[in-house]
Amino acid sequence: MDMTREAMEFVKELTEQAAPVHQPMEICGKTYVNERLIRVDEKPKAEPLTVSTLTGLMDYVIGCAEDYDNNFGRKMVFHIEDPRTVSFFTTLDGERRRETLCVAKANVNEFSFGRWIDQDTFIISLQSNFEANEDRDLIMKFAGNAMKQNEVAYADDGITQTATMKMGAASTANVQVPNPVTLRPFRTFQEVAQPETQYVFRMSDNNGIQFLLADASNGIWKNEAIYHIKTWIYDELQKSGMSRDQFVVIG
Repeated sequence: MDMTREAMEFVKELTEQAAPVHQPMEICGKTYVNERLIRVDEKPKAEPLTVSTLTGLMDYVIGCAEDYDNNFGRKMVFHIEDPRTVSFFTTLDGERRRETLCVAKANVNEFSFGRWIDQDTFIISLQSNFEANEDRDLIMKFAGNAMKQNEVAYADDGITQTATMKMGAASTANVQVPNPVTLRPFRTFQEVAQPETQYVFRMSDNNGIQFLLADASNGIWKNEAIYHIKTWIYDELQKSGMSRDQFVVIG
């Protein structure tokens, strides 16, 4: 049944009359209300700009200083949250709030550590996800030449492994699997040095020849990466002529 205009207005009036007026109440010296209130006079915060490099972050900091020059003399903060995320925000305002202006998030195609990888995928991943160094080239050569022979690819005593490797067009030889290996995977921003880390290198012949790299550093590389980022930011501020005293770098 359709309601008439008069009936709708009557229902609205009854609803408004039934709505309680929430008065502040004091309990043990503290002031409360029994409903969550929304403040309407609050100054809006800016949506943070997102970039993918440290260079982009510094371009904003140096080129858009007018966005934070009116921060009433308070310092600005770089927060290195992890090796792939750096936020730039204001210090606390009069209402104990911060405003995030820019966030840098590194684009990294990470290697699958701790997982068995087939021979072809492993070799491709080594080339695309690691900086070239002696150990990377060594295990890449080893992985490319390892082969099965008489259904046995390797011997393993739990510490070292010996595998059959193709040495030439028609010859093979048993060689020791290099272990541990020191590598520099791409895991942080490209502007800074990639931390060097030791890995346990393993080989298996289950379902074809497979390889595995497991981190043997207990994540220490993260602290090193954060240190590199912090140093890079301070160096860039100095190069730009901006006062280091105006900024705090937390990492």
